[in-house]
Amino acid sequence: MAEAIRITVDTFSPQIPRPRIIPHWDGLTPDQVVKAVQRAGVVGLGGAAFPTHVKLLPPDDVTVDTLIVNGAECEPYLTTDHRMMVEYPERVQFGIRIMMHTLGVERAIIGVEKNKPDAIEALERTLPD
Repeated sequence: MAEAIRITVDTFSPQIPRPRIIPHWDGLTPDQVVKAVQRAGVVGLGGAAFPTHVKLLPPDDVTVDTLIVNGAECEPYLTTDHRMMVEYPERVQFGIRIMMHTLGVERAIIGVEKNKPDAIEALERTLPD
């Protein structure tokens, strides 16, 4: 039998960061949001781990009118995306609203696969009026 070490994580540890809803995010400037995303080290889940803050900085000669959100990511993160949309649709939409504010757009489209009706239902159920 091989040697092994078993690590048990204390899920109540104050050192584990918890995602939180920022109550007055709409008072932040787009630049403040971009800097916060950069400081947090948020990256895409693709193989290149592309920095998310760069996606929030389109070139000056480009006009963005629609935010497209990929809710149909490839494995190994597909299940994670699906569960986030089902279990935390309000948080998903919260993040989308912040990105819309940051990019100055009025419209967002979330791409979700047809075989994920529970995710579609959860997102539709929690859409703002």
